[in-house]
Amino acid sequence: MKEQCKFKESCAFKNNIAEITSISLECNYEVVENNVDGTFLIEGSYRTHELSINQDNYSFKLPFEYPLRDNCLKDSVNLNVIDFTYTTDENNLNVEIEYEITYDVEQEITTKEEFDRFLEEHEVEIVDLNEEQDDEEKVTEYLSEERIIPEEVEETPTVSDENKINEEEERVENIEINEEIESTSDVSVTNTIINNINEREDEYITYHVYICTDYDTLNSVADKFKVSVEILKSYNNVDNITSGMKIIIPSSNDEN
Repeated sequence: MKEQCKFKESCAFKNNIAEITSISLECNYEVVENNVDGTFLIEGSYRTHELSINQDNYSFKLPFEYPLRDNCLKDSVNLNVIDFTYTTDENNLNVEIEYEITYDVEQEITTKEEFDRFLEEHEVEIVDLNEEQDDEEKVTEYLSEERIIPEEVEETPTVSDENKINEEEERVENIEINEEIESTSDVSVTNTIINNINEREDEYITYHVYICTDYDTLNSVADKFKVSVEILKSYNNVDNITSGMKIIIPSSNDEN
């Protein structure tokens, strides 16, 4: 972010100004909350009469401020004076200062194009976190299905029948074991994507993409993924979410 600003001020002398013999400009500033608070210090000497050889000194402190954007990265603020002019009028020194302020801002996402560009520039892994909920529902439905167990044999079993029963029991046991393995496998599917992300050791932040549902709010999403509401608002430039909206959820690798 770069912006050029102009500052104008009139400084009154005690005496009339015949000639400005010297002039200098210094600028001091600091970032306070969302403002740049600064002071222009103008110093020099002047003569009160054209024929006078005596010179008087002068010094003026001129305060100024510049409002920063809410998403400004305050450590990146820099101010440079790029032009300084002055004129005299009786006992007034009229100054005009042009300065330039540069700073970085947190990236805002306001359009689909900006959203796609953000994903490309930040090495984002696109993970539909809604799949986790779908897989959990499938596992629950799978486990709730009724399983067919062979009916008990009431007649006195023969040797061949006993062999069949043993084979049948072994088959049922195998079915139960396979069901347990399949259930475990289905549950692991829900965590595969997240585990892959957790195993990364990159220094950059991983960004997840979450598709909002009818029941989601910023607070519920923040609680679900253990991030603050302020972070969600900052990264997505939103105050509210709606069903079907795609939002970015940042996750620092240090937290994994």
